[in-house]
Amino acid sequence: MAGALGGAGVRDTVNRSTMRVVHANWSDGALHLWAEAVQERRPTAGGAGAGTPGAEDEVRDHPFAAGSNEVASLVRALGVLPADGRPGEGPEPGRLVLLLPTESPTSSGSGEATTTDLETGQWHRPMPSPALAHAIGHTVDAAGSDEDGARPSGPPGVRRLRRFAVPTVRLSAEAGAPVLEALDELNGGAPMSTAGAPVGVGQSVKYLATCVRLTRHVLAQQRFVPTLVQEAAGELRGVWQPWLADEPTMERARMLLGAMPPVVRAPVDGFGHEAWPILDDFLLRIGDALCRRTLRAEGLAEAIE
Repeated sequence: MAGALGGAGVRDTVNRSTMRVVHANWSDGALHLWAEAVQERRPTAGGAGAGTPGAEDEVRDHPFAAGSNEVASLVRALGVLPADGRPGEGPEPGRLVLLLPTESPTSSGSGEATTTDLETGQWHRPMPSPALAHAIGHTVDAAGSDEDGARPSGPPGVRRLRRFAVPTVRLSAEAGAPVLEALDELNGGAPMSTAGAPVGVGQSVKYLATCVRLTRHVLAQQRFVPTLVQEAAGELRGVWQPWLADEPTMERARMLLGAMPPVVRAPVDGFGHEAWPILDDFLLRIGDALCRRTLRAEGLAEAIE
C-alpha cells in the first residue's frame, strides 16, 4: 500500500489505516502536541529553507504528521483539550522542526545512500515511532522492506537523522500540564479511540506527564522558592522555582533525566538536543505556572497555609 506505514502482523485493516499517535514536545517555553498517522498526509517535499537533497540542514515536511486542525480536533474529541484560554495560553496552531531518524535502502552493501535514494527522497521518509509501529504490527524484514512495499526492497537500510517540520497545537505550561496528565490517564497502556479510529500516545506524552506529577509532588510539599531567570531575549523574569535540592527529589530527577525518550530531545531549538536543559526548563515553567494558578485562585496567605 503506497503512502502508508505498515507490515506483517496487522490484523485490522480499518484500524491500520486510521491509527494516529499523539506526541508531545517542550520547546521555546511551550508544550507542542502533534500527531503521527499511518496514512501519508502530505508529499515528502522540502519545506521552508530546504536545501540540497540529503543536506544535513534541510527541513522537510513530515509526510505522516497530521495538520494542526486535525491534531486539535483529535485531542478535543478525547475531551482533554481546554477551551480557548487567556491570550498566549493556547490552544494555538504551531510548528516544530524535529531531528528524527530515517532509513534509506541501499543497492549495495556499502552502507552509503545511492543517487537514486537521494533523488526519490527515500532518505526523507521518517521511521515510524515505536508506539505507532507496535500498534499497527509494523515489521521490517532482513532486507529492509515492508511486506506491502512501503519501503523498497534491498540490502539493510542505513539510519540517519534528518530534520522534519510538523504542525502542532501549542499550549502554555499552565494549559498543557493537565492535558498531558489526562492523555496519559486516558491511555492507560491501551489505544483510545475517536469515532471508531484508534488513538495512541507516544513515549513523550507519558514521560512529560510523569515530569508534571513530580512537579505537583514537590509543590504539594510547599517546596518552591522565588527566583529570577534570564529569558532568551535577555530580560529577567521572576518565577516560582520548584525546590529539587533534597536527596530523594534529586534522585527522582536524575532517574527522569536518564529515562528521557530520544523524541523529547528532537526539537531543533536553543536546547541543542541536551536532556538536562530541556528537563530543567520544563520543571521550572510547569512549577511556576502551577504556583501562579494556585495563587490566583486562593491568594498567597491561603495557598501557603
